Amino acid sequence: MNTPPKVKRYTYTKNSFQTLGGSYASGLFDPKYSLALAAIVSGFPHLEGMMGHLLAVLLGLDDTEIDTAGYVLRAIKSPSGRTDIMKDLLELSPRNVGLGPEYDEILKEFRAVSRLRNEYVHGLWFTHNEGTEILLAIRDEHGWGLLAAAPVKIEDMELVSVRIWNLYFKVFKTTLPEFQKRRPAPESHLPSEVPKPLP
Repeated sequence: MNTPPKVKRYTYTKNSFQTLGGSYASGLFDPKYSLALAAIVSGFPHLEGMMGHLLAVLLGLDDTEIDTAGYVLRAIKSPSGRTDIMKDLLELSPRNVGLGPEYDEILKEFRAVSRLRNEYVHGLWFTHNEGTEILLAIRDEHGWGLLAAAPVKIEDMELVSVRIWNLYFKVFKTTLPEFQKRRPAPESHLPSEVPKPLP
């Protein structure tokens, strides 16, 4: 026969097990929840990038040097370390004495949103095989898996995404006036000093 050989490929199968509450698959298999998680995962890096604007303000840089602050921020590998450094700059640097409480609010909200994002991204997800329930084990220090999991509301996940983007725009609106103050004034020429065009 001239039938070509069948190509073997990996086929993903759900790891499923039975508990008192029914049968659950290890992982997230509900499309709506998957989209809600994707919105959190894909939105958060945009917020992290915007936090470079905040760090630029705290370092005394102007808006032409935001990229430098971004390099510094990305070089700090620990997410909590990033927030701690910005908090110390805000609270301890004489340069930042005049910055308002909105900067404290931003850092507090960034820490909270970061924690929620990490819980969703690094937690253990379980999907009821009949689609009736989605569970998440945020912390599973003892390896209990499903026994450590609790139900998750999709509205809570969607709210995290809203908070990410609200904070993104708050950082932008808060830092913009500070950058505008730091822009050098344009050079002014007296009428007699206006350069004459070349012949």
